[in-house]
Amino acid sequence: MKAVLFACVLAIAGVSAMPQDTVPAQGRFVDLWVRDVVDRYRARIGKYDPLAIEKHEFDTTVVPGLLFLKGFVENSKFVGHSGLYVNRAVYNILLGQLVVEISFPKISMEIGNYKVEGRYGDRGGEFQTSGSLTLTNLRFNADTLLVLLPGLPVSIYNINTALYLGNIEADVEASWKCLGCREPRDISSCANNILNRRIPEWLVTYEYEIGTIMGEGIRRFVNWYW
Repeated sequence: MKAVLFACVLAIAGVSAMPQDTVPAQGRFVDLWVRDVVDRYRARIGKYDPLAIEKHEFDTTVVPGLLFLKGFVENSKFVGHSGLYVNRAVYNILLGQLVVEISFPKISMEIGNYKVEGRYGDRGGEFQTSGSLTLTNLRFNADTLLVLLPGLPVSIYNINTALYLGNIEADVEASWKCLGCREPRDISSCANNILNRRIPEWLVTYEYEIGTIMGEGIRRFVNWYW
């Protein structure tokens, strides 16, 4: 019995150590499928990158009878949102392990003017901002254990995810005017502090919690969709 177990361990280790060009075709199919999905995303979104908005108005009821949003965005430009790349995609067919790393090298936004009025019940206010925002090296990692068999639904049994941000640079002007207030209050310093300092800190401090929420969301969606 020990000899059989030892032989199985050696077999798994041997396949795991194979060069990529000798990995069984089923495993390579999963790798290529991940890359194909990303390529399709880039091809579709690439038509709108860069995205220039002269003016777009919106009036949305988020929660009927409770939460309403109304406003506009104008003279704005978004660049880099189609630049999604697969840094790594490896599937081990024996272990059922899929390891993926995807990233956006750089996403930048130039906001000429964004204004939104929000109401939550009898509370709310008016928020207005303009300026620039740049995200550098935004990465998403996933280490997944799944079952992928012909004719059967895909099932994820365990998934560990992580979100990393290399850098964020924000230079915005922002104001807030509450309902009933006569004049808006300048919150530019607070907004820039949150974007440039707090968000990177929160991503590190709450790395586990963020990864758990994303991973569970992906697991439930995949198991439901397939």
